[in-house]
Order: sequence, then C-alpha cells, then structure tokens
Amino acid sequence: MRFAQQLRWYSPATAARRREGNVAAARAAPTGIRRCEYTLRVNERIRRMTRFTRSLGIIAAICGCLAVAAPAALAQSAFQANAYKSPPFPLKLRGSATSSQEFTFGGAKITCESATATGYVAAASSNEIKVVSRYRECTAPVRFWGGVAQAKVRFKKPLELGFRANGSVAFGAEGTGPTEIGSGSEEVAVADVKCTISWGSQVVPGKEKEGDIYTFGTYTNAEVASSNAKAFPTGKQQVLDVSAALKGIAWTREGGLCEEFEKTEAGTGSYLGSLQLEVPNGNLSFGA
Repeated sequence: MRFAQQLRWYSPATAARRREGNVAAARAAPTGIRRCEYTLRVNERIRRMTRFTRSLGIIAAICGCLAVAAPAALAQSAFQANAYKSPPFPLKLRGSATSSQEFTFGGAKITCESATATGYVAAASSNEIKVVSRYRECTAPVRFWGGVAQAKVRFKKPLELGFRANGSVAFGAEGTGPTEIGSGSEEVAVADVKCTISWGSQVVPGKEKEGDIYTFGTYTNAEVASSNAKAFPTGKQQVLDVSAALKGIAWTREGGLCEEFEKTEAGTGSYLGSLQLEVPNGNLSFGA
C-alpha cells in the first residue's frame, strides 16, 4: 500500500466511515429467529463448499492415478520367450491338448480326444506364434438306418494356427517356413460315409480393425515343476495355456453321404480347443 493510501486509511475521517459502515452492517444483520435461519443458511453454504472442494480433490486424485496407469494399459502385450544357453531364434515350441478339440461344420460335429502340437516363436518378444496341431482319436456322429453311430474322422494334414497378440487367429496348412501359416486347405475325411470336409486358409475375424482386441485366441500364463536345475534354478518353468474359440469359418463338404450333415457348404464353422505350450528348456509367457 502506498504511503498516501496508508495516510487516508488511518485518517480520522476514514476510521469514522469504517465505524459507521460496521454499525450499519450490524443493524442490518438478522436477529432472533431470523438470525438462527440466517446462521443455518450460512452453515449449509459452508458444508456445500466443503463437499465441493473434497470432490475436486477426489477427481484430481483419480486423474493422477489414470495418468500414471495409462502407459501400462497402453503397452502392447506380446509373446515372451527365452531358452537355456540362448539358442538362436526362432525357438521351437511343443505342447499337448488340455481339453477335447471340437470342430462344428453345420450338422457335422467332430470331437478329437487328444492333440499334440509343435511350433515356433520368432523372437524374444513376438506378436504371433505358429502352432502346428495334429489331432487324434477323432469321431463324428452319423445316422445309419435310423440310428446314430460314431464314425472315425481323419485329418489329412496338420492344421497350422497363427495365434496373434490381439486375439485374432490365422489358420491354414502346408506352410513352408518356420513362422509362416500356409495357404493350403485342411481336409478331414469322415469314414464309413466317405465324406470330405475342407476349409481354406483364413483369419478369424474376417476383417481385423487396427487397435481392436479379440478373444478368438486367449492366453494364460502358468508354471510347471521342472527338475532341470540348470535351466530353471527355481524349479519352475513358465508355460502358456492357449485357448481357441474360432467361429465363422468358411468350409465345404463333398462326396459320399455328405447330405447326412445337412447343408453342403456354409460359413458357420467353429473350433474350440485348448493347448499348453512350452519352449523346451526355456520359458514362454504372454504380457507386456
């Protein structure tokens, strides 16, 4: 405050005006019941302001947490792999079924009681793994003379599956490279009725959108005991449980008594199955 202003502030005239203003304010203040009502209103306003201020604090805290968590949430998950003595990539995979494998093509329902798998992971951190599955003990119910029997089913080729980090799955047959999904068609023969079901190389979903996450392939990290103390000093090996839930598979049928399976072609094929995969003498997991 400047000196001249200070003089005016402390001058007798100014002090008198301040006193008059305070007296006027005191006279205007409510008294008795009105004063109580006035006090309640003031207290309610204070409480509202307090709640509002606390809400702002909570919102600020949440925003701060989201800002910290955002980089982790946006980090791209991938398949992580390593092996004892660090052999060159791609690393080999191996595995086996942890559930029955079920294929449905219209009226044809194929169930395989066992499956084995091999494959490759291209790098220490990769967006895709290739799995080559061989299905055994496969059957499909067919109608005979008014009854139903379990006909044997044979897969003519190993099925190649490309499980991707975003949950989409590519599949085909006859791939030539360790990480390539072949462009060939898979065929299964249903004995007794001499019917062949086939489906070509494709991706589920049919149209992927960049940045979208799908659940056609899902991945769960697990651990198994290992006696290889050199490769696994903790006695635990990291393995990956892979589940496929494919639908919308384009397929065809021909030959024999395929009419037993209703439609001869459709786009409603599905596949459900789970595998447990590992890197021999190494670890395999899924995450950021």
